[in-house]
Amino acid sequence: MYLHIGNGHIVLRREVLAILDKKTSMASCDTRAYIERYKKKNELININVCGREISSYIVTIKEDGNTVIYSTPLKSSTLVKRMNSVVDGEWM
Repeated sequence: MYLHIGNGHIVLRREVLAILDKKTSMASCDTRAYIERYKKKNELININVCGREISSYIVTIKEDGNTVIYSTPLKSSTLVKRMNSVVDGEWM
């Protein structure tokens, strides 16, 4: 099943490790350093929706074992609701 993370991008639900609120995650030095490390490795994908500011990070572990982080203007609460929503057996 899939999770829509903005601007037509989707990720496999089973690959989602964490959904992080930007404001909260940037308050932690460790989390900020973790995200910066992936930016430097070009493994942070920015999902730009009409130039809106980043609101959340989605940490994924791909089937090949690689970690990819997505930044999106969608609120973490919206993403969590989508993760927990089921309509006719399909994840939204």
